[in-house]
Amino acid sequence: MSYQPGDAVTVQYEGYETNGTVIETAQHSDFVLCQIRIDPNWDHGRIGEDLGIPYTYLNFRAKDVRKTDQ
Repeated sequence: MSYQPGDAVTVQYEGYETNGTVIETAQHSDFVLCQIRIDPNWDHGRIGEDLGIPYTYLNFRAKDVRKTDQ
């Protein structure tokens, strides 16, 4: 599946589904850079002042990303 910057997506990360937005796709690999909202109950492994920032950026394999209707 082809993703474009701005696409609304749901990503699978360590057993959790999280809503996000596509920022960029890699031309020569199957990775998709997405902005996701940090869950206050599960901080994606981050600790400290970063939790005051509601979003983070992570690369996901395309197989772990699916478009959503928003």
